[in-house]
Amino acid sequence: MPSLDPEDRIARLGPVGGECSACDGPRIRHYCRTCDVFFVTCGCFEGRESVLGQGAVHGDHRVYLWTPTGVIAVPDFDTFGD
Repeated sequence: MPSLDPEDRIARLGPVGGECSACDGPRIRHYCRTCDVFFVTCGCFEGRESVLGQGAVHGDHRVYLWTPTGVIAVPDFDTFGD
């Protein structure tokens, strides 16, 4: 499972520009370590639970989620001293 160091998190995660055509919300890039892919969410997703919840594409996966206050690792295995 690839891991992103703190610099990678800052450079590769977060708002990607443009807005969702369905909700007009900002599009945010996150990273799934289990799948080794970046994925984008928008206002159509109601918080972390809908991204990682039952039946979600990345449910129960190890992910880095971008938030306005910083990137969080779920589950929090890689803190890198954050």
